[in-house]
Amino acid sequence: MPRIDETERVRLLVHRGGTPSELAEFLLDLERAYSALFALESWSEQLPDRLRRGPGWLSLGYDVLAPPRMRPSDVLPELALVVTRIEVGSPGFWEVLGSLNPLEQLRKYLNDRHERRKDREYRESAEAQRLNLDNQLIQAQVFEAQDKAVMGRVAVLRNLGFSDEEIRQLVWSAVGPELSALGRHQDTGLLGPAQKHDELDK
Repeated sequence: MPRIDETERVRLLVHRGGTPSELAEFLLDLERAYSALFALESWSEQLPDRLRRGPGWLSLGYDVLAPPRMRPSDVLPELALVVTRIEVGSPGFWEVLGSLNPLEQLRKYLNDRHERRKDREYRESAEAQRLNLDNQLIQAQVFEAQDKAVMGRVAVLRNLGFSDEEIRQLVWSAVGPELSALGRHQDTGLLGPAQKHDELDK
């Protein structure tokens, strides 16, 4: 379970205003993406304990091993995503506070996606191709991570007998749709990249 003392602030740059319904949808998509990443983080931290339960537990199958779906209300109140600051301007920003690793993954995804959006072909690609590119970005964060915790969790999954393709499918099914929904706010020009806490006000 992510720890209460490991929190982070992230600033999401916002390039324009929006209608109340668009901004409400953006905040809901942000909270859902955070909750999905939080669930994946919580689940993957429990893998070593589950591994020790032995072959009987492993025989339950892929569906039982997959991360659970988590609603925003399922996140402990102390670790729930909180909007701490909003600045309206050009650009403006939404500053959020939440659990360290899910927010860091969210920040990296938005920044990688922002860089990819600069490519004209990506901006004009069909929805199916865009989802495929989102999937590639999410998988790259997992398989190319320099973070020891992420690399360790991939190693545990491999030790459980998961192939790389199964790990990719598991990660996509756990967080892909939610991150893609959030990413669409970049496609509409509302949302830009994200900054880490130590980059704020520089």
